[in-house]
Amino acid sequence: MHPNQLKDNSPEPVTATSKNKIWTVFFAIMYPIITVFGLLFTGIVAIFSAISRVFVFILRLIKK
Repeated sequence: MHPNQLKDNSPEPVTATSKNKIWTVFFAIMYPIITVFGLLFTGIVAIFSAISRVFVFILRLIKK
């Protein structure tokens, strides 16, 4: 194989395509919504966990 036939494997600079720009804008808009959903979900899980702990506490008092 001739040395000039070897492919250049050096990384090419990343160009900002319109697809990348659209994704960046979409992510920037959706990020607060995703964050609020995550916080609400965490809060709901914490509430049900507290209810479960109270329920177990009451059942243990009754069982004694």
